[in-house]
Amino acid sequence: MRNSNFKNLTSFRCPQCSEALQWYQKSVAIQEALGDRAGLAVTLHNMGFVAQAKEDWPTTLAYFTRSRDLSQQIGLEKDVQEEEGLIVEVKKKMG
Repeated sequence: MRNSNFKNLTSFRCPQCSEALQWYQKSVAIQEALGDRAGLAVTLHNMGFVAQAKEDWPTTLAYFTRSRDLSQQIGLEKDVQEEEGLIVEVKKKMG
């Protein structure tokens, strides 16, 4: 199971979210440049929680889906299962 540093971010509202997303976007660029798919999957997972805190469900879904897809590509089955559970929850919120 991945280490989700921002799993409790939903207790915040969004001045912290904007700053967190800026740092995560920098991290994404670095991880993509390095080809670090595992690190990128974790970062996208955490970005999903930031989007969730903002109640931006389409963006949340996009981050969790991309994280799931990367996790699947590199064989991280527990992470795939976690993302799939999160995706189901987001889709419920989206109606």
